[in-house]
Amino acid sequence: MTAAATCSGGASGASSRDEEITTGAAANASHQPRRSVATHHQEYAPSTRVLLSEEELERIMKEFSKEDEVGTKTLSRRFVEKFLMHRKWYNPQRDSTDPDKPDLAKGWAFYEHVTLPRRFMTDQTAEITFERAEPGEQDHATELFSPVRTPERALNEFGIGIAMYFASLRIMAIVVAIAGIISLPNILYYRSETYNGEGGQSQLSFLLQGSTICTDREWVECLEGCDRDIWRGGSSRDRWAESADGTTFVQRTLCVGAEMMQGMWNYGALLFMTISVVLISWYQRRREIRFDEDKSTATDYSIKVCNPPPDAYDPDVWKDFFETFSEKQVTVVTVALNNEELLNALVMRRIFRNKLRQLLPPKVDLDDSAEVAREVDAHIVKRESQERGCFEKMFWCLVVPLLRLPPFYMFHSAETLVQTIDVWTKQIQELQKRKYKVTNVFVTFETEEGQRSALAALNVGSIDLARQRSHKIGPHALFHGRILKVVVPAEPNAIRWREMTISTTRKYVQRLITFAITVGLIIASGFVIHRARRLNTLFFSVCISTFNFCIPQIIKLLLLLERHSNEGSRQKSMYMKITLFRWSNSAILTKAITPFMDTLGESRLDLLRSINGVLIAEMIYAPLLRYLDPWGSFRKHFLAPRSPTQELMNLNFTGTIYNLGERYTDITKLLFVVFFYSALNPNAWFIGSAAMFIQYYCDKFCLMRLWSPGAFIGTQLAVFNRRYFLSAALLAFAIVSSYSYAEFPYDNLCDPVGSASGGMEEEGGSVQVTFWNGTAGEINVPGSNSPAIFCQQNYWLLNGFNFPALPSTQELSQGDWMSESQELLVTIFGWSSLAALIIFVLVVFGNAIMNAFRALFSGESQDHGVDQKIDFSSNQEISGYIPEVKVGGFLFPFLATDTDSIDEDFLIGWKDPRSTYDDWNLIYDVKYKGMKRRRTHDGEGTESCDDGNGGVENERGAPKHPIFSTCRHYPPEWYVRKRKAQKSSATRSAYSS
Repeated sequence: MTAAATCSGGASGASSRDEEITTGAAANASHQPRRSVATHHQEYAPSTRVLLSEEELERIMKEFSKEDEVGTKTLSRRFVEKFLMHRKWYNPQRDSTDPDKPDLAKGWAFYEHVTLPRRFMTDQTAEITFERAEPGEQDHATELFSPVRTPERALNEFGIGIAMYFASLRIMAIVVAIAGIISLPNILYYRSETYNGEGGQSQLSFLLQGSTICTDREWVECLEGCDRDIWRGGSSRDRWAESADGTTFVQRTLCVGAEMMQGMWNYGALLFMTISVVLISWYQRRREIRFDEDKSTATDYSIKVCNPPPDAYDPDVWKDFFETFSEKQVTVVTVALNNEELLNALVMRRIFRNKLRQLLPPKVDLDDSAEVAREVDAHIVKRESQERGCFEKMFWCLVVPLLRLPPFYMFHSAETLVQTIDVWTKQIQELQKRKYKVTNVFVTFETEEGQRSALAALNVGSIDLARQRSHKIGPHALFHGRILKVVVPAEPNAIRWREMTISTTRKYVQRLITFAITVGLIIASGFVIHRARRLNTLFFSVCISTFNFCIPQIIKLLLLLERHSNEGSRQKSMYMKITLFRWSNSAILTKAITPFMDTLGESRLDLLRSINGVLIAEMIYAPLLRYLDPWGSFRKHFLAPRSPTQELMNLNFTGTIYNLGERYTDITKLLFVVFFYSALNPNAWFIGSAAMFIQYYCDKFCLMRLWSPGAFIGTQLAVFNRRYFLSAALLAFAIVSSYSYAEFPYDNLCDPVGSASGGMEEEGGSVQVTFWNGTAGEINVPGSNSPAIFCQQNYWLLNGFNFPALPSTQELSQGDWMSESQELLVTIFGWSSLAALIIFVLVVFGNAIMNAFRALFSGESQDHGVDQKIDFSSNQEISGYIPEVKVGGFLFPFLATDTDSIDEDFLIGWKDPRSTYDDWNLIYDVKYKGMKRRRTHDGEGTESCDDGNGGVENERGAPKHPIFSTCRHYPPEWYVRKRKAQKSSATRSAYSS
């Protein structure tokens, strides 16, 4: 597969309402690639399409609900049918006599046959295959994918991006476990009496044994600098005392944990992880190529023109131009316009019409104003006759006004909805009078060779492209005297058609705003978890995991403020922000709010105990939240049984929205925490590995039992993850480990310079003191110990910019605290961290800078996979670049182009068995000048508009100034003959039945 690229910049003057009305993932419920077994019943005209009536669809769902064997159903469905469905409190409509009442059994059948992924069943004697079936497949036997028995290789059916995610997660879990094995000598050492004195760490919990927590301390006299305020932190307060004569005593850490032996085992783990990441990157690239060879997609055949002439509306002209680069023909051309504002208005009108339809009887014709007025009056009478309780009145007074605002648009009255629809209709009529420009053109070739030839012929440097130096390219490659900017587009169902023409400046301003808000969320989270940590360690850990689960939902809402031309770009933006939050929330904030001298402490507020709680919470609590699926369970078990119609009930069975970018952040979050604290707590390797294995199987279960289908994103996130965040986590590993060893033993004490001595040096014994909190007590000061002075061991509080961490920095403090072995270790880690930083900058950013510089003069390099030698029209799994708008709350996307001249069943990657594609097409919603025909319903004949086209077509039959994007299909002759034969066969079957 060729890497998808984006066009920089956008068309000037492109207009777009600050959108996305919802996250829109619910609209993806049936938006999956077409499988090879799907039957096609039409040639190109919508009037010939064989449809299922409402009754037939209900009959099919009813058959599914009855015919599904118990063993093939999900456990949830079995439990509901056996114990809950017949109980009034669970299913309030159980005893309703309304013939149109929704059926909960059909809802669960819809969930398992449309929402959840299914595979084609094979004979027991045949080889087991895992080919994914189309949602609602009824012509062939299917069964649900098994979360346990489905092999990882079968996840390619869910998209390359999903397959790469699970492969990355499994491999990382194994690699982290091996790094833990490498660190076993450190775990055994820190558990021993050699490190922690008599008894070792036996008094600590099992998961804390093997960390650098130190309880082996002794009281010493402090001769200088040990002011009371310096020990005002958490448990360090218990390690400061003062005698009646003003002598200060503090506890010195006796544990020796940062010597060459311990550091080199951790250094070995660092080298192993570095080599592993390099090998994983190589392996993943090979897997990407193998995945690509297994499944051709539309991007392998297509290109996108980013700078077309604004008046180049005719797809035939584009076809003729690009066919000069290919031996075979161009198959599909889509000419996209900057009509985002019009599409947004049409979508808003649809949303409010849908809400009005839910309030009125199902058979009401919403286009008949007189009938709508009568039914609205009847609805008002019925509404006003209903009595409301006290709680319901409070709800309507306090909550409902907020829910009526964007983006919710809930609880509007019927009369308000009618007025709102009229307002949007008038706005649409005004927008239909505007003249729209061409902003992007998608061209799909019949062969992969045609795409590659066009990319090679039109490849030109950015400078030559910007200055339109036509002599730099062959005359045959100029389109109307213009050099075209041509890139490989994203997958069809990943294109965000309403956001393609937003300018680059506006996009970056929006992202800067959302980034600033994300930083604000990090600060607010730090304040909350700081308070929570003072209450209880368990509460603190649960708070961090809860924030890691909930704040990403807020970040997803923030993304409504951003504009992205494709779903991959949006996922990367979300990935970056969620990763920043989760890294800060899980690792950095905890260290920042913990007093320096509490690093090795054993109390509940000390650093290592807190981080251990965070890791355990991430291992247990976070996967449990995903498994329980609170919002999805609420929709299925509370909202669905109370839905007034079957359609609304089915919408509550469309699964839980998931984002692949968010799932990747869980991998990097765990890795970052493990890397950040591995030097001080090598147990983190095993806890992190266990958490990843649990996440692997939990997410696999969610993918096949809970989540709604998502867009096919490809490998962008896998590449983004390993190129930037895995390498950044490794860099953090090297840098943080160097400081962890340099600052050991974290007690801010050094031996006095010269021959200074204290009063307790010879006699030792018990001393009556007053502790930091004001209580009196007695301490034992050994006579053999030497006094100490305060010396700042926290590198970040010393003067200057102390990077890398080197032993020479001790000169900035009041004394030296490192042994010779520790100094050597810190030197090795310090210079290694600097080398890691240089390599990171060169590898991560140097390659991008070189590619950008090369693109200025010689164009962008194209990374092509193996040509599969399969024609586009032969691959029934591929959909085309058909403009559509995904909106939450609707089962299918809205089409935004005339589909009469395309094979809808082939090029549109979904189908609604209830109705024609016209019912999902926005172009027929409001009549306009030049409208070719009106909407057809349920296979009825096409009705021409009265006013005709008004003379707005050119000599080739294309509109001179269209208001909607144009899509045209040019199938090869063999394909046309094949479709005619299929149509004839389908017609005969329909008559015989």
